[in-house]
Amino acid sequence: MKVLVVGGSQGIGASLVRRLRAGNHSVTFTYCRHEKEAGQLASSTGAERVLYDFHSAESIQKLARVAEDGGFDGFVYCAAQLYAREALLKMETAVFMEYVTTGIRGVFEVSRAFASGIQKRKARGSIVHLLSSVVLAAAPEKQGAYVALKYLHWGLARSQAAEFSKYGIRVNAVSPGMTRTDFNADLPARFIETVEYGLPMGRIAEPDEVAAAIQFLLSPESSYMNDVNLPVTGG
Repeated sequence: MKVLVVGGSQGIGASLVRRLRAGNHSVTFTYCRHEKEAGQLASSTGAERVLYDFHSAESIQKLARVAEDGGFDGFVYCAAQLYAREALLKMETAVFMEYVTTGIRGVFEVSRAFASGIQKRKARGSIVHLLSSVVLAAAPEKQGAYVALKYLHWGLARSQAAEFSKYGIRVNAVSPGMTRTDFNADLPARFIETVEYGLPMGRIAEPDEVAAAIQFLLSPESSYMNDVNLPVTGG
């Protein structure tokens, strides 16, 4: 299997790259700000790295060409946009719209390009979108733009599942709860402890546990799974 992991230099994406390479799969992953970490991951695993910035239309178009012409069988979108932590009543419309538009454009263009490549090759493929547990339960406060983006992302994934299946492409998603990554590095330790106290398993997820679910949805073992949003939330 040949897989393109968008957002693979750290956290869940990096764990997935390691898992896939351990299974002797060919992997290309993208990075943006974390060049040092991307270089170390590429060196240690033999995966190929590609620079990608979803804030840049040119960068999106370049990666879309890679996704379409690279002969990939699997596609995972893990690229994360940091929270815009602000109450909706205080958030400017322009800020909200920019956050949501920036967050979804790369997902739309690059995943569509991957599907186009599969269709042209008359091959079979699997797409996995990394979402969030915010689409499974009550929305947290002061994250309205983030929540709206994740619901939009899930809606896109469901539409792809309906349309792409006729071309031999399965489309699924994984929605993890809070995971021990740099994405949550700005949160106070006491807040994370409170979250863990309220979880049935008493802890937040490790990146590799989420990566394992993604790997499963990419694999032939999930061959009859389509339009699924798999919770990885510890109960």
